[in-house]
Amino acid sequence: MTTIRDIYSDIYEPIEFAYKKVKFKECYVAGLSFHVEKDDEMWDELCVGTKLALVRDKNNKHDHNAVAIALADDFDGDPDNFDFDFILGYIPRQENAELAVLLDAGYFNKFETEITEYKQYGKYDERIKITIWLETNEPVMIRPDLLRAEYLDRVDFSDLTHELHERGVAYFRWGGFLPDEHDLPLKGERIVLIHTRRDMAYLYLMKVVAVGDDCAIYFDDPAEIHCCDDCAPFILSNMVGPVEISIDNFEYISEETLRSLSVDHYLAKRLSAEFDRLIASKIYPWTSLNNVDADPSIDDPEDAE
Repeated sequence: MTTIRDIYSDIYEPIEFAYKKVKFKECYVAGLSFHVEKDDEMWDELCVGTKLALVRDKNNKHDHNAVAIALADDFDGDPDNFDFDFILGYIPRQENAELAVLLDAGYFNKFETEITEYKQYGKYDERIKITIWLETNEPVMIRPDLLRAEYLDRVDFSDLTHELHERGVAYFRWGGFLPDEHDLPLKGERIVLIHTRRDMAYLYLMKVVAVGDDCAIYFDDPAEIHCCDDCAPFILSNMVGPVEISIDNFEYISEETLRSLSVDHYLAKRLSAEFDRLIASKIYPWTSLNNVDADPSIDDPEDAE
């Protein structure tokens, strides 16, 4: 099925997914004292967040379920030809049986392991705690830190300005039929609301502060948010605006593109950066002119009375 995002691939960021990860196990690294000397340079390579690899040690004479722990960069994915001299230690014997079965079944690339607690000194069996995550088969959309944008006609833009003046926030309903065509904003995301007139563009940079039932607290009658449509309610607060910018100042966005923008999708990286640049170009000069600290003489003790 062809979507709006496919048609306007140069305007909207492609959807990316990653498989959801669940916490599988937390444990300390066993056998550190046998594999990492007190003055070993490896200690300097370790910190919270260091990525690790789980290596199945099938030929271990002491534990048939042995799972070694190595630095991720030291393991190429082939446990049969791995040099077990280059490991930190092992998964504790009492916690490795299930993990060994999964690794033997070929799920080694489904695990992600890192250091989540690190002490260079102290008891060896309590110096390094690791967390192991298991990748599931459930895809999760990756939410990029990009702007969304929506074009408003003259009436809607006028209503927005009035509502911000009267209430400090604005109420919108977005969505509609064919859910696959909509990727609606989440709380905390930023949205540029746009109106053009003649050769000028007028922008508000807004932030989503409530979605769905959470919008009810902004109304005297909470039932107002329940409508018989396929849309969801949103409350937006004003971060910056209105900002007035000549359309000639837009490098990558034509007026035709501005009029086609929909909040349903994230803007492509280049367009998102373009809006950020344009809005910032209007904010900083205003801030400098209106910031008393911009005049160093105000802090001169000789001028103080």
